Amino acid sequence: MTTRPIRQTLELWLILQAVRAASDSRSLVLLDEVGTGTEPVEGSALGVALLETLVKGGRGGAGFTMATTHHRFVLESPLHKDGGQ
Repeated sequence: MTTRPIRQTLELWLILQAVRAASDSRSLVLLDEVGTGTEPVEGSALGVALLETLVKGGRGGAGFTMATTHHRFVLESPLHKDGGQ
C-alpha cells in the first residue's frame, strides 16, 4: 500500500476547504478535474460534497460554480441531472 493516494486526497481536501472559506454568494468558482489524483471513490465523494456545498450558496457557497471531472459518480449525481443548478 502506498501513501500517495492518501496524501493526494488530503491535499485536495485542504484545497477544497480553502475554496469554501473564501467563497460567498458573489463568488465565481471554476474547478478543473475535481478529484484528480485520488482514488476514484474518494475523489468522487469529495467532489460531490464540495459541489453540493457551493450550490447551496451562503457561507462556504458560491454564486456560480463550474466544474469539469472524469469521475462518473460526480457526473451521475443529482447536481448534474438537475441541469447543474
